[in-house]
Amino acid sequence: MKRKTFLAVLLSLSIIVLLHFPAAAQEKEATEADNPSGPGISRKTDEFGQFGECQRSARLDNFLVELMHEPEARGYIIFYLGKDALPLEREVRGTQLYLDYLKFRKFDESRITLMTAYREKETTELWIVPPGGEIPHPSDTLETPTLPVAETYLFDRKYLGPSEEWGGETFELQSVIDEREREIRESNSEQEEFATESEPVIEPVEPPALEAAEEEIPAPEETFYWLSSSFIDKVKADQDNKGIIIFYLDEETYDLQKVRAHIERAIEKTSLEQKTEAGRFER
Repeated sequence: MKRKTFLAVLLSLSIIVLLHFPAAAQEKEATEADNPSGPGISRKTDEFGQFGECQRSARLDNFLVELMHEPEARGYIIFYLGKDALPLEREVRGTQLYLDYLKFRKFDESRITLMTAYREKETTELWIVPPGGEIPHPSDTLETPTLPVAETYLFDRKYLGPSEEWGGETFELQSVIDEREREIRESNSEQEEFATESEPVIEPVEPPALEAAEEEIPAPEETFYWLSSSFIDKVKADQDNKGIIIFYLDEETYDLQKVRAHIERAIEKTSLEQKTEAGRFER
């Protein structure tokens, strides 16, 4: 029988003086010819590659502002995934990336059409189409990649920070935590030494004692952002499939036993929710 294995790994003021230069004028005319504007003419307002969240948001904000100034126009976002995009990125990055942003900005999603395709490298095109304008379509595209049928392949990769993406728990060694706290104390001590004697000394005031709460506040539930339900679904799709989870950690920084216990809890909890066998995952 066929056997497939999936791997899930871990943002002046300027004065512009315009002079008449024939060469510059010719260049301007050529640019306008490539991207004409006017009543009923569609235009590409921006194109960019893979950006960080702040840069991408700034470009999208400009796009939405232009659309607000043209209430009869529609916006088109053509998102090209790179040919090396991992399977999970193919499923969610193109659509969720921009739909979440529109919801965050509370922009009328019905005025935006999102298209996805593939190119050599990740690219985003932003188009404004006035009434009667020609609808843009993906260009210079590659064929949609297909998933391997009978071989191991990398499904997803994530970088996890020290604590926030691990459900609020830290997995650092106590020695690492102690060393960081020592550096903070030394830094605070150095700052106090530079304080001038003329500065008034303010004695700390003890806050009033608070009555004990009648009920203890429960600890936040442990979360497993790094283990996607799509990965579980791919493993479930065929009885012969097996999922392999690989964590790369610095053993001089992290407590490997705590991390392994966290992984085991993630697999057990997610497998139970997704109704699949925890034994089909190696770690």
